[in-house]
Amino acid sequence: MELKNKLSEKDLKPKDTDVTALTAEIIAKNEGEITDQEAVNIAKKQLIDEAYDKMVERLVDSAEISK
Repeated sequence: MELKNKLSEKDLKPKDTDVTALTAEIIAKNEGEITDQEAVNIAKKQLIDEAYDKMVERLVDSAEISK
C-alpha cells in the first residue's frame, strides 16, 4: 500500500479530465447520497487503483517474457 501511495504522487496521478469525468458519473449514480468531495475522492482512488493494477500487470508480463 505504501508503494501505491508513493507512486500515486507522481507516476499514477490521474489526469484532471479523467477525475472530472468519473466524478460526474459517480455523482449521477449516487445523487443525494454523497458529497461532491466524496465523489472526487472515490474517483481519484478508483483511477489510481486501475493505473496501479495495469502497472503491476505490465511488470508481471515483462517478468514472464524474460524467463
